Amino acid sequence: MFDRIHATRAPRAARTGMRRPRHRALLLASLLLTSLFSAGSPAGAQSGEGRPLSAAAIVAAFRHAGLAIDRLQRQPAGGDPSPGEPPPTEREAWGFIVRGQAHGDGRILLFATARGRDAKAAWFRRFGVRVLVRRDAIVWLDQKMAPVVVARLRHALEVI
Repeated sequence: MFDRIHATRAPRAARTGMRRPRHRALLLASLLLTSLFSAGSPAGAQSGEGRPLSAAAIVAAFRHAGLAIDRLQRQPAGGDPSPGEPPPTEREAWGFIVRGQAHGDGRILLFATARGRDAKAAWFRRFGVRVLVRRDAIVWLDQKMAPVVVARLRHALEVI
C-alpha cells in the first residue's frame, strides 16, 4: 500500500510551485552557449564582436594552438569577376602553409563588410570548398588537409 501511495504523489516541484534550481542553471547555461555559438556564426559576424581580425592575429592564434605556420605571404585580393570564379569581395588575402602537412596550404581572406564575406562564403559552400568563417574572415583550406589539422585550425579560430 505504501508503494502505491508513494507512486501517486506529485513531485515536490509540482506541489510547491517552485522549480528546481538545477533547471534554472541548465537554462542559463543553454542561453550562454547559444549566444556564444551564434556570435561565431556568419550572421553575427560583425555585430559588435570587437575590432576586425587581421591575418597576423589569425596566424598568431594558429601558432598558439601548436601549428607551425610558414610562408605567410600577401596575395592579390579580389580580381576580375569571371564565370566559375568566386566573387572578388575580400579586402586582403594572405597565403600560408602548415609545415609538415602534405596538403597544408591555406588562405586567409579578410573582408570590409559582412555582405561581402557572406557572398564569398556562399560561393565556397555551393562548390563544396572547405572554409572556416569567423567574424570578418574566411580561412580557405586545402580539401585534402588532414581532418585533425582542420579541427585544430577551427578551434584556434573560434577562440580569437
